[in-house]
Amino acid sequence: MKINLLKLMMLFAATLLFSATTVSAQNAVSQKPKAAKVSQEQLTPEQKAAKKTKMLTEKLGLNEEQSTAISAISLKYINEMDALRAEQSEDRTKKMEAVKALKKQEKEEITAQLTEEQAAKLAEMEAKRQERMQSRKGGAQKGVKRAPAKKN
Repeated sequence: MKINLLKLMMLFAATLLFSATTVSAQNAVSQKPKAAKVSQEQLTPEQKAAKKTKMLTEKLGLNEEQSTAISAISLKYINEMDALRAEQSEDRTKKMEAVKALKKQEKEEITAQLTEEQAAKLAEMEAKRQERMQSRKGGAQKGVKRAPAKKN
């Protein structure tokens, strides 16, 4: 009887220890450092353009001339976007359309600086980005509204 009670207590202690370890590990994984990433809003337009140019140079293998041209293009459109965001406008739809138009123009100007292979790779990167965004939204397609949730 004493041995069974001792075994039962050891089993309980082991289970408790295992549970505490598991909970502790889950908390460690879910807590990400928040200060490690610099917010996009805290960067100057020049820093934003440099960051974008660096990423495109690394991903697409841009030469010096392309890199310089894309940096100038990015800076131009970042400044225009910032001005548009700062504008106090009541019509949100117009603002969104203007942002879309600016992004389209920027993409066209950047693509004009690239070789065919680089442009294809950029298009592939953008398609993957769109895919990731769609998966985060739960698979909703652009322009298609979800049905409202049913009430029980």
